Amino acid sequence: MVLASLLLLGCMGTSPRSVGAMDGRCAECHAPQAASHLASGHGHAGAEPFYEATRASWAAEHGTGAACDSCHLPSHGTDDGLSCGSCHAAWGNRAPADGALLHDWNGPVRGPRFNENAPHDVVTGELLMDGELCGTCHEISGPPAFEERLFTNWLTSPAAARGERCQDCHMRDHDIVRDDKPPLLRVADGELVVTAAHDGHAWPDGASFLREVAVVVDGPSPRRWWLSTRLFRGDTEVADPAVADRQELHHLAAGESRTFPLPADWTRVCVTRREAREDLAQQLGLTIPPAQELACLSP
Repeated sequence: MVLASLLLLGCMGTSPRSVGAMDGRCAECHAPQAASHLASGHGHAGAEPFYEATRASWAAEHGTGAACDSCHLPSHGTDDGLSCGSCHAAWGNRAPADGALLHDWNGPVRGPRFNENAPHDVVTGELLMDGELCGTCHEISGPPAFEERLFTNWLTSPAAARGERCQDCHMRDHDIVRDDKPPLLRVADGELVVTAAHDGHAWPDGASFLREVAVVVDGPSPRRWWLSTRLFRGDTEVADPAVADRQELHHLAAGESRTFPLPADWTRVCVTRREAREDLAQQLGLTIPPAQELACLSP
């Protein structure tokens, strides 16, 4: 009982100037940053409808809680997602994967710089400025259908070799920014050439198994080639990752160019994206997101 009490006090932060004591009060001094965080994908990571529905499907299929809570609804977060302290109390990880962050709630706030005038203890957080912080939740080792290798893809990318971090492209203040450069399209020798517009990681990456990204050819002989990950149970394609046992990857590697054969009678070609698979949305009883045309080309 004594040990449990000590552990609880350590999590809460016994020092009045610690990150644990101040977590939840950040908006008193950092209102714009707090508002930006709350509106971001991090702030509502556990309240997103597709996450909630997929989590419920996993529990119904497997009879257990979802391992994805370690990133979407962690013990160090809020009822909706991550708290400020989820990142600003983190000092390391057990591995750069699977949400295995380590926190010191009785220590200082870890920020981008030291500030001697802060009303709380603060130190420069090396992990906060390192892509490994992002990789702790954006590298998922399983179950098989949920695997994500985003951090690994970044580590081996030309951008990482240049010293560019995840934060350089994807953090604007405390909002999470999608690097939404559409792929480049051109026709050469009767074939379509699709080139990833950035070289920071694969495209599409992350949880692309939940989305629909494809090259779509219009005309009398229509074609479609997937770029997003597709899910299977054995040899049967399925929509719900809760019942899948393997992935089939189709993404472009960082900076990759890939050719596709164009039928002679093509009239238009586009790269399209839907934020969630149409068949998955129907299966889960959720609103089907509209398809977007990211890049198009005509003869």
